[in-house]
Amino acid sequence: MRIPAPVWLYFDPPIEVESGKKKARCKLCSTDNYLTVNNGGTSNLRTHIINIHKINIPSILSSEDLATLFSQSGEHLLRETLVEWIVKDCLPFTTVESESFYKLFEVIRKLEGNITIPSASTIKRDLLEYYSVSKASLKETLGNYSSKISLTTDIWTSNSCKAFIGVTAHWLDNNWEIQSHILDLAPFEEPHSGINIANTLISICEDFGITKKILGITVDNASNNNT
Repeated sequence: MRIPAPVWLYFDPPIEVESGKKKARCKLCSTDNYLTVNNGGTSNLRTHIINIHKINIPSILSSEDLATLFSQSGEHLLRETLVEWIVKDCLPFTTVESESFYKLFEVIRKLEGNITIPSASTIKRDLLEYYSVSKASLKETLGNYSSKISLTTDIWTSNSCKAFIGVTAHWLDNNWEIQSHILDLAPFEEPHSGINIANTLISICEDFGITKKILGITVDNASNNNT
């Protein structure tokens, strides 16, 4: 078993963002501060703790620290996997509170020992944190490319008459491969006029810092798109 570096006492286990990089949140910073984990190395994290928080990191972890670290890592991995499952399969947060889900974990507990099931509110908080990190990474990715960006957008209305506008960005990366990423799927409560749609698109582009990189926008043939 590989022994974790002592610096991990001060960081949450790393999560993988859209760019393929891994980032870890510092537990000591007053705001959410995510640092890049370079090829599994911790020098970047160690420098942050020493220079910013003035903490001399020990070279060896005590047995108590090791137990705490392994326990936290296992719980974090479980929650991260649950968030990924809920996002990819479009499941509600309350999935983790369903009777069938509890029965599944009861079986796992008998096989693997004590496991804490996170609540729906915990999963929601983890998902929002995952979204924030992924969004920041996507902003960084878009900012690093000099190529133009094209958008596709459409508005969808649910059976309960709640409207949402989806915006997806498309561009060529440095290897001339097409990349596509969703920028936003936002509630759209205004009348579906061309002006309101345009204002929403401008706001999203400004948020991602890509206003001057837009090459074109593809929409359907609805009359309000001709405004």
